[in-house]
Amino acid sequence: MGDFEHMDQNAEIVRNDEIIFTDMDRDMVMMSVEKGEYYGVNRVGRKIFEMLERPMTVSEICQALCVTFNVSEEQCLKDMAPFLKQMADKGIIRVLER
Repeated sequence: MGDFEHMDQNAEIVRNDEIIFTDMDRDMVMMSVEKGEYYGVNRVGRKIFEMLERPMTVSEICQALCVTFNVSEEQCLKDMAPFLKQMADKGIIRVLER
């Protein structure tokens, strides 16, 4: 899978279409039917998951989050890396092969 902290910012990622999700206030709850597991994410995680309806690069995601949440690109990449890794490890998102 790779380490998202050292990942190519041009790598494209997309969400797993088999994940079922629902809104709960500003947060989101997701379920993997395949694994029978539930996952909860905050509003930042929700925004990332929503954006990944179509493939996006790590850099594109970060640029959008910087505008929405008024953070620096450096801070965004640092904070987003462990979250993307966790989502990838759980099969919620995947890195597209080129």
